[in-house]
Parts: sequence; structure tokens; C-alpha cells
Amino acid sequence: MARQPKPQPRHAAAPAAHFTRNRVVVIAVSMLAMLIAAVLAWLAMGSFSKRADSSPIFPIRQVTFVGDMQRVDAAELARAASGIRGNMLETNLNDVKAVFKQVHWVRNADVRRRFPATLEVSVEEHRPFARWKDDESERRLLVNTFGEVFEAPLDAPLPVFSGPEGTASDVLASYEKFVAQLAVISQTPSAVALSARRAWQIRLDNGASLALGRTEVSERLDRYVKAYAAIPALQLANAQVDLRYQSGMALKGTDVKASKPVTGTATKPVKKATVKL
Repeated sequence: MARQPKPQPRHAAAPAAHFTRNRVVVIAVSMLAMLIAAVLAWLAMGSFSKRADSSPIFPIRQVTFVGDMQRVDAAELARAASGIRGNMLETNLNDVKAVFKQVHWVRNADVRRRFPATLEVSVEEHRPFARWKDDESERRLLVNTFGEVFEAPLDAPLPVFSGPEGTASDVLASYEKFVAQLAVISQTPSAVALSARRAWQIRLDNGASLALGRTEVSERLDRYVKAYAAIPALQLANAQVDLRYQSGMALKGTDVKASKPVTGTATKPVKKATVKL
């Protein structure tokens, strides 16, 4: 008679089910622990921030300044620094920088934290190059060596620039070219103007004025330089020279028939004369 297979006990699958339930419980407990840890960390950070605000270690105690400062007023810097409040960790350095850039003569301010309680401000001054003439404003505007317009008091003699808003850097670049060209005849521009139509005009340090127009500016100025020694009338302080011609120039307020520079005697003025080269 064949043997009947033994029936399996009902509790044989219990260990596997028990293991699965335990695993789910472990995962749930782990996730709960992580959540509790995150909440505790958030609360701890908030508590630390509050303690930092009231702690004698974290508040800003002083502001120091470094840099080559020849024109920046130390008292004005001190007044600006007196308004700096807050905590070393949370103070926005860009906001501090903006405060000091409002001080006269400050072009840029680089702010660093020096723990435990100091902000160090590295100051870059504007280097004045010229005055900026603005007919619509009475502000004392200057142009620095970067071609940037800024406001500051200064009595020193400087060339005068003028032009449409936003063109100071273009005027500066052209001024430097004009200086190089005019150095051949020992003349220097005292003023450079750019009109709204982008036409150039130069006033020389001897009082003469040159109208260069909008195009071929360098070529027209070269024409003036080459003619300077040959036409003595160009050397007069009241010369008004219009170079907006293809191959010549027009002179106003001078005697173009003079054969040599006039010193100590007046020349006979004429309304206008044109010189062909």
C-alpha cells in the first residue's frame, strides 16, 4: 500500500510573514526617527540664530578700512560705519558695500569678515581725470580714469568733457587719441565735446577751437596738425577751425594772410576764410 505524503503544518509560513512585518516596522521607525531628527535640527538652528543675535561673540563690534585713500573723508566713512548693525554671520556684505559706495570719492568697496567681530572694508578711490559738463544739472560731476561719471568736490584744473548721457568713456578714449595727435605741435585739448549727433569738437589750451564732425575725425585732425606750421593763422588763440571738408579747412576770426605767427600785435580779423590744402 502506497504511503500518503505527510500534510505540512499550518504554521510553516509564519516565519516569513513575521519577517516581512518586522521589516516594515523597522523602515517606519527609521523614517520617523529621521523626521524627528530634522525637526530637532531646524529648532536647534533657530535657537542658535537667536542666541547668536544676543551673544557678545557674534555682533559686529568694529569696521576697519584699508586702501590708498587720498581724497575719501575719514569722518564720512566713520558716519557710514556707525550705521552698520547686525551679526557677523547674517549681515549681507553686499548691503554693507552699497552703503560705503555712497561716500564721496569711493569707487568700490570690498567687504570681508574678520572674526570674531570685525568687518574689513577695502576702499578703491575714484581717480579724477576730467570734469563732466552737464548743462541740465548743477551737480559737480567728474570723470574718472575708467570713463565713469561720479559726483565729488574738486577745485583742481582738469579738461572738460561733455556729451550725451552714457558717452563719458567714449569721450575719454577720443581725448587720449587727440592728445597723442596734437602732441606733435605741442598742443593739448582743454575740452572735448560730443554732440547729440555724434559730432566732435575740440578746444585747445591756447583757446582755439576745432570742429571735426562725425566722420574721418582722425584724418581731419591730422590735416590740421600738418598745416599748423605752414599756416600761422592756425596758431592764434582766437582761431576757429572748421575741418569738416574733404581736403581743406575754414577759418573764422583770423587773418589767414599772415606769413608768420603774430606775437604782441593784433591781426586784422575776417569773417570767414577757406584754406585749400
